[in-house]
Amino acid sequence: HYFIQSNLSTPMTEWESSFSLQDWDDLIRHHTTDVESLPSFTQDAFVGDYSPQYERLLQATIHPDPFVLKNMRDMKTGQLLYQREVRKEEEEKTQDKNVRTFTSRPLQKENKGGTVIGSANGTPYWPGGFGDSEDEDDEAPTTHQEDFTSNLLVVPPGFSRGVDFPEDSFVEVEEEPDDITELIAKLDECMVTQETEQHANERSFSASEQEDSSDDEDQVTRALGKYQWAIQLDAESEVPDFYTQIVNLAYQFPFELDPFQKQAILKLHSHDNVMVAAHTSAGKTVVAEYAIALSLHHMTKVIYTSPIKALSNQKYRDFKEKFGDVGLLTGDIQVNQGASCMIMTTEILRSMLYNGSDYTRDLEWVVFDEVHYINDVERGVVWEEVLIMLPEHVSVILLSATVSNVFDFAEWVGNTKRKNVYVVKTPRRPVPLEHYLYTGNSDKTSKELFKIVAANDRNFKNTEFEKAKVSSFKNTEFEKAKAALESRKKKDKPGGYHRPPPDKNIVLPFVRMLERENLLPAIIFIFSKNRINELAKGLNAVDLTSNKEKGYIREFFLKCVAKLKEDDRKLRQIMFLQELMVRGIAIHHSGVLPLMKEVTEMLFEKGCLKLLLATETFAMGINMPTRTVVIDAIEKFDGNSKRQLSTSEYTQMAGRAGRRGKDETGTVIILCKGRTPDINDLISMVQGKSTDISSHFKPTYNMILSVMKGRDLKVEEMLKRSFAEYEGQLKSRDHKKIRKDLEGKLKHLEAVSCSLCGDIEQFYMDGKIMIGLEKDFREKVLDSAKVSKFLH
Repeated sequence: HYFIQSNLSTPMTEWESSFSLQDWDDLIRHHTTDVESLPSFTQDAFVGDYSPQYERLLQATIHPDPFVLKNMRDMKTGQLLYQREVRKEEEEKTQDKNVRTFTSRPLQKENKGGTVIGSANGTPYWPGGFGDSEDEDDEAPTTHQEDFTSNLLVVPPGFSRGVDFPEDSFVEVEEEPDDITELIAKLDECMVTQETEQHANERSFSASEQEDSSDDEDQVTRALGKYQWAIQLDAESEVPDFYTQIVNLAYQFPFELDPFQKQAILKLHSHDNVMVAAHTSAGKTVVAEYAIALSLHHMTKVIYTSPIKALSNQKYRDFKEKFGDVGLLTGDIQVNQGASCMIMTTEILRSMLYNGSDYTRDLEWVVFDEVHYINDVERGVVWEEVLIMLPEHVSVILLSATVSNVFDFAEWVGNTKRKNVYVVKTPRRPVPLEHYLYTGNSDKTSKELFKIVAANDRNFKNTEFEKAKVSSFKNTEFEKAKAALESRKKKDKPGGYHRPPPDKNIVLPFVRMLERENLLPAIIFIFSKNRINELAKGLNAVDLTSNKEKGYIREFFLKCVAKLKEDDRKLRQIMFLQELMVRGIAIHHSGVLPLMKEVTEMLFEKGCLKLLLATETFAMGINMPTRTVVIDAIEKFDGNSKRQLSTSEYTQMAGRAGRRGKDETGTVIILCKGRTPDINDLISMVQGKSTDISSHFKPTYNMILSVMKGRDLKVEEMLKRSFAEYEGQLKSRDHKKIRKDLEGKLKHLEAVSCSLCGDIEQFYMDGKIMIGLEKDFREKVLDSAKVSKFLH
C-alpha cells in the first residue's frame, strides 16, 4: 500500500483498496514496465530552480584501478588451481621487470625504520654494471622509421572535423645515416682539420709548460700500466693547490692532512670510487669521515660497514660525537634507524640490497672498512655479493691494510661497476716499529730483551737472535721441567687432557719490566680466552693506576652499570672486571659481556687502562693504538690445526703499536717462554710479503633465492662477476702468455736426432709408459702379504 500510495498520481479510492492480490500484482507490473508513466519522470516532479554546482567536479572520487584475473598455480606441480582478482598496476609490476628501479614507488612501512631493512618479499634494485652486459645488447630496442607522407590520421576520434595535410606541404630532408660509421667518418674529417690547425700551436709551448703537464700525468697514472679501471694516485707528492680546488671543505680537521688523504678527498668531490691501502694508524678513517661530512652537506646518505661489532660500536661513538645524525644497526643493537649515516655490519647491508631497501635511493657512499676481510673463508663472500649488488649511483670507499695485489682487487671492482677506482697506497708507516724477543722468566732475567729489527733499519739482526737463543736455553732449565712433566703425567688419569698451568712466573716479571721501562700502555694478544681469564686472575698483585685514575675509573664504571638491575650488577664477571679495571687491567674476548667490552674500549681509549689482555679480534680495525704490543705466541689453532701466524695476522696485531704524535717508535715484543722460534719462520713472519686478497666466493642457498626474486637477475651473472672468476681470467691470461712464449721458443729449436732410438718422440712415450708400469708393479709387490713378511 505504501509503494502504490507513493507512486500513484491520485490517492487510492475505496474500490482500489478492495483490489485482490492478483489485481495489485498487475498494477505493480504496469508501473514498473511503463517507467515514463511514473510521476518522477514528469516535469511536475522538479521543485524549484536548479543551479549548477561546478565546484563538485573538484570533489569527484577517483575511479579505482582496474582489476585483472591472475592465474594461481600449484608451486610444486604447476597445475592451475584458481583465478584471483589483482590490481592491474601490481600485475604489471611483476610481469614487466621483476627488479626494482629508482623510478618505482617507495615501500610504505608503518613500523619506524622499516624501509631501512627492506621487506623480505621485496625485490632488489638493478645492480650497477649489469646494464653493460653483452647479452643485453640483443634486446636493445630498435628505432622505428615512421612514414609521414601517407596513412596519416587527420580527424581525431570524437571530432567531426580535423586538419587536412596537402601533398605539397611535405618538405624532403636529407636522410640520417643508418650506420654510425658514416657519422664517425664525417667526424674524423672535422677532427683532422682541427688537429692540423692546432699542431702549429702545440709546437709553441714552452719547456716549463711541458714539464707541468708531465707532472700532472705522473700524479694520476694507470696502475702499473696494465689496468683499465684501477688508477694509481701518488701518495707522496704534495697537493699545493688543494685549498684552491676545494674552497670550502665539508669538514675541518684539527690537523694538517697527509698527501694521500688530500688525493683521496679530491676524488670524493668528483664522486669517484676510492681505495685506500694504508698501514695501520696511517689515517685511513679520515677519508671515511670526510665522505660522511660530504654526504651530510649534499643531504644524502652514507653507510659505514665493518666486519665486527666491536669496530661498529667504536665508530658509532666517534661519529655520533662528530656528526650527530648517526645510527647503528647490528645483529643485537638498533639505534636511530634511518639516520643520514648508518653504521652496520656487512651482512646487514647485503640483506638490505637483496630486500630492495628504500634507504639506497638517497645513498651516495658506502664505506667498506677492513675490506681485506674478504680473505675470510666463511664470511668473505658477503663482501663480494655487496660490491656486485650495489646500485649504479652509489660510490664506494674501500679501506684496507697493505696487501700485495691491491691493484688487481681495485681493477675487479672497477670492472664490475664499470667505473674507475682511484688507488692510494702508502709506502711506509707514520710511526716505525721495533721488534724484540723476550727470553726472561723471572725478575732477575726480566731485562733480557733483544732487538731483532730496528725502526730505521729493516734488516734482520742475526747476532741479536743468536744472543736470544743462548739466553733462552740458559733460562729454560730443561732437565727440571722435563722431570716435572714426567711426574705430572704419572699422577694424571690415562686418556685425559690437562691444560698446563699459566705462566705466572713469566707474566708477572714481564709486566713489572714494562712498567719500569715506561712501555705502558700495552696490549697482550693471547689466542685463548680461557688462558686470558687465568692470567687475569694471576695478576691480582699488580697495580698500575694512581689514586686519581682509580677514582675516575670507579665513577665511570658505576655510571655505565647504573641502569642494570641490582642482581645483574652483582654478577661475578661484572664485580671481577670492576676490581680489575680499577687497577688498570682489563680483558677483551668473546666471553665478556657486550656492555663490559664497551666499557673496556672506552676506558682504554681514554688512557685509563694500562694493560689489556685480548684476542686477535681486538686488532681488527679498532682504532686504539698503544705504546707496546706483546705477542704471546707465534702459533695459533685455527679450528683445524695448529699453525704459525701469517704475515698479515702478525702485521695486523703489531700495527696497534705506536701512537701517532706521542711515540717516536712503536714496540713489538714476542714472548719466547723457553723456546726461541725458528729464524726462518721469524723472518718470514716479521718481514715477509703481505698476503694477497683472494676470493672465497661460493653460491649459497640464500644468494640463489635472493637473486631469483628478480626475474631478470641471473645467478650466472653473479658468478661471472665474482672476484674468483676475475682471478681465474687473470691466471688464464698469464698461462696463455706463457704458452705463447713457449711455442715461440719451440719453433726456433732444432729437431733432436738420435742414432740409437730413431724417433725421439716415440722413445719418450715408451719410456713414460715403462716408468708408469714399474711404479704400479712396485706398489702391488709391496702390498703383497708374502713380500711384506720378508721385508720386516
